[in-house]
Amino acid sequence: MDIDRPLSGDHPDSPLVVQAPTVVIPEAPAADPEAQPAIDNIYNFGFTQADRERLAAQAFLFSTFLREKSRSFIRTPVNRILDIGCGPGLLTIVLARMYPKAQVIGMDKDPSAVASAKSTLATSSDKARNIEFVVGDVQEKLPDGSFDLIYASVALMYVQQIDKALKMIYEALNPGGYAWLKDVHPNIAHPIEGDATFDRFATITERATQKMGVRLSLSLEMEQRMKDVGFGEMKVAHEIYHFSDKTVQGRIATGMVLGASYNLIRAVSRYENVPEAELYAMHKEVTDRADKLKGVYHLVNTIGQRPVPLSVDQN
Repeated sequence: MDIDRPLSGDHPDSPLVVQAPTVVIPEAPAADPEAQPAIDNIYNFGFTQADRERLAAQAFLFSTFLREKSRSFIRTPVNRILDIGCGPGLLTIVLARMYPKAQVIGMDKDPSAVASAKSTLATSSDKARNIEFVVGDVQEKLPDGSFDLIYASVALMYVQQIDKALKMIYEALNPGGYAWLKDVHPNIAHPIEGDATFDRFATITERATQKMGVRLSLSLEMEQRMKDVGFGEMKVAHEIYHFSDKTVQGRIATGMVLGASYNLIRAVSRYENVPEAELYAMHKEVTDRADKLKGVYHLVNTIGQRPVPLSVDQN
């Protein structure tokens, strides 16, 4: 197992350590997943446009990591790619740009997400590329044919039949193909340091997500689970972004954590029988001082290769 050096939002080697730009969020959602994100309103929640911008900003963050690490993680030719849980398709487009000769399929079980992905592709400069978006559930069936790379970004933690899904992923790979699976580190439950209000909010949210079946500890179990279904040549890379109001990465990281927690409030209220108004008030109190928060957005990438069978001569 290789443990990769964490990538910090404030690390001097990072190409994104720049002062956050002062820009206005555009009327339409950003179509380019690698464009400099518009983040003036990164701490505003509950508006569709802001949610779209946060997804674009997250894709900007993750695409940098993808490009920086792909050559060291993926060591065989890539002709066919599957992006599981593709959402609006922004990282699917990034993968197509990274491997321009590959056929790329983005899959999501939410038909509205797939419709959004198709719309994103239609308005991007990549509409002539060989990209396809389909509705599908990783627990039920993957697209026909085999793949050289299967990617899933913050998607498998919501899957109930995880071992079945991993077996399907393994069997859908060509020999020598790779699965690159990214999920949050368990400390995402309490990512903000020294904030009593958010700590209370996070404790309530953590209890609710456990009842919902969300696997916050999956990233730490993933390596062994992948080995159990047959994967070899494992790599684990920690991807860490520090909250900061002075860097693009830091502001995006803060916005991702606060945005995800905001979007969970209605479900948390139902599962924990806490009034929505109380949860929204706590969240607003924390958001009002977002530029002063300290913490980390921590993700874990687990990469495994399907072994190539030994030939008769090798035996």
